[in-house]
Amino acid sequence: MLYFDEAGYTGPDLTNKEQPYFALASIRMTDDEVACMKKDIGYCEWGKELHFKGMYTNPHGRAMLDKIFNHPLMDDNHVLPSFAYKRYCIYANIVNILKFRI
Repeated sequence: MLYFDEAGYTGPDLTNKEQPYFALASIRMTDDEVACMKKDIGYCEWGKELHFKGMYTNPHGRAMLDKIFNHPLMDDNHVLPSFAYKRYCIYANIVNILKFRI
């Protein structure tokens, strides 16, 4: 399994001064590793998709997040975080727009 997700609530708002970075993490796990992690964290008992926004507001969700973030498979061999400075994204977007108009 390979999974990508972005973090933050500003999306395409590239000039947002409170959130100047995009954060992106990718996770690479085998099917067996995914099954092991789901079992260890109690994924089936949660009963719905794991969304941080809905999990951090209640004790059960916070306990689940703690299990996820502290799971042995959440290591450098499986998780790759990346960050992008939004100001750079503005320049890249302008170049991308211009290259199609020339």
